[in-house]
Amino acid sequence: MHTVAILGAGDLGGALARTLATRDAVSRIVLIDDEGTVAAGKALDIRQAGPIESYDTTVEGTDDIHKCAGADVIVLADRHGPAALNDEAALALIDRVARMAPAAPVVLAGAHHHALMTVALKELKLSTRRLIGSAPLAAVSAARALMAPALDASPVDVSILVLGLPPHWVLAWDRACSAGAPLDMPAHAAARVEQMLGASWPPGAYSLASAASAVVRAILTGSRRRFCSFQATPFGSIHPVVFAGPVTLGPSGIVSVALPELTPRQRVALESTVLART
Repeated sequence: MHTVAILGAGDLGGALARTLATRDAVSRIVLIDDEGTVAAGKALDIRQAGPIESYDTTVEGTDDIHKCAGADVIVLADRHGPAALNDEAALALIDRVARMAPAAPVVLAGAHHHALMTVALKELKLSTRRLIGSAPLAAVSAARALMAPALDASPVDVSILVLGLPPHWVLAWDRACSAGAPLDMPAHAAARVEQMLGASWPPGAYSLASAASAVVRAILTGSRRRFCSFQATPFGSIHPVVFAGPVTLGPSGIVSVALPELTPRQRVALESTVLART
């Protein structure tokens, strides 16, 4: 019996609640927003769709932040309404819920939450294993979708490793493959994919929700798969540095970081984007 608390009933928070519910990934979802009636309405809508789509997840909507207590995973999404959750308010929120559920990993689901993650690690002194940014998985999915037409392949069969920070992602072309076979992407085609990937950032709510859902499920199941996520790990001479890289996940958060051997070009590109922002 797993409970996931989602902070924010905006487009991303609502999409994530629905994605988790439809996949029967957890037993209980609590959608929390200052606009409690909105959160409750979205939760009700998701529950009522359950018999049609054959899922039976309990979904609640509330404005009571104390409902985070006892959650197995906490996800920071977006709040309802035009006013965004600014960094100062988000930092205070993370601090508060981290104390309410001291063992729960905190997943930052927003496209720009890597900056917030850096501040949270520095000021709140949370474990680097406990904070995970799920948005890079959406970048991996976008890259696969962009590569597929050039390869005349299905995006499902395409694999690529994405590193760094948006919008200047570093793609490990030497490790890319299609249907298990190494691919030889022409330089001009690779450059085009990189350009389009950066230009298309940030992704929409559905893509970010799918990424966060996959990360949450991996945390709860202790999956041995590696997921591209924002994480904090030594890089260069600075520790810790937040950037996207492959990780394995478990109930306590990040179990291990599995950075690959980089080519000289990839390392220079990664350093220029990551260390320049520290």
